[in-house]
Amino acid sequence: MISALTAAYVLAGKLRRESIQDAVALYTQMPAATTSLGFPSQAEGTRELRESIEQFIQAPPDEWPRILFANIGGSTLPDKSLTARLMLGCAHFGLAAKNMVGVLGWKTT
Repeated sequence: MISALTAAYVLAGKLRRESIQDAVALYTQMPAATTSLGFPSQAEGTRELRESIEQFIQAPPDEWPRILFANIGGSTLPDKSLTARLMLGCAHFGLAAKNMVGVLGWKTT
């Protein structure tokens, strides 16, 4: 989710693309924070977050729920009820992120 939100800020023009590395460094600066995000190490977390943010930036926001579901590994869960709820949650989150891009990008004069 942090990847999708960071991508939303980039697409809305609120975070420069060149600053993605700084954002990733902030997210992964503490080993405990990196492992609590589910990464085995800081180096792995840094690499995977950069790649994931780029993946979201390259895809149209309508594809974000699918990407999020795949990144979470939702299709590998043995509990079909949980899988369905997770899929629905990803769809809701994707819609919220898409709306966030629009709100962040909205400029007042």
